[in-house]
Parts: sequence; C-alpha cells; structure tokens
Amino acid sequence: MGYSPRMRARIRLQQLPSGDLSYRVCESDGEPVARWLPSGPLLGALDRGGFDHYADARSFALGIDLVRAEAGLLDVNARVIDQERAELDADQRGHRSPAVPVFEAA
Repeated sequence: MGYSPRMRARIRLQQLPSGDLSYRVCESDGEPVARWLPSGPLLGALDRGGFDHYADARSFALGIDLVRAEAGLLDVNARVIDQERAELDADQRGHRSPAVPVFEAA
C-alpha cells in the first residue's frame, strides 16, 4: 500500500471541500504517508490532514525520509537529507541568499 522502495516522500497540494488548500505528505502513488517504515504499523495520515505552508510539509517529509534513509531504504544517505534540512532551515530564517544568476557586462 502506497510505499514504493527507494522513493522519497513527496508533497502534493490538495484542495479541501471547504476550498482551502493543504500541502500533503504523500507516497509515490499519491496516497498520504501512513507509516514511517514499510514494516511499521499503519497509523493513518502522518501529516494529520496536511500543512498550511509548504516549508512545514517539506520539513515533515524530510523527517520521514531521514528515518527511511537511516534504515537503508532510500538511495540517498542520511547526510544528504540532513543537508537538505539545514538548507530549508536557513531559508526559513532568512539567512540564505537566493540564487541569482551573475552576468558579465559586455
């Protein structure tokens, strides 16, 4: 159900019946993540219905990816995910400059 080996958690934008939007943490098949590890218990949607902000959903997805990477279930290692989390945290704190292309004067 839902979990595909070697696939990282994904973020999907969902429109609720109320018209509100929610960012959902999903498996590769689009179903909400319901377990940390494939052999773990089904806990229902781990994101509890979603997040209002993309950065919050991304942070939670990275947490899921980290658990799975530490268990050897992803093609990336935990250091890669830790680095992505540090970059996300820096972006949220405003300490990271956006990437701006540099052009040389002609």
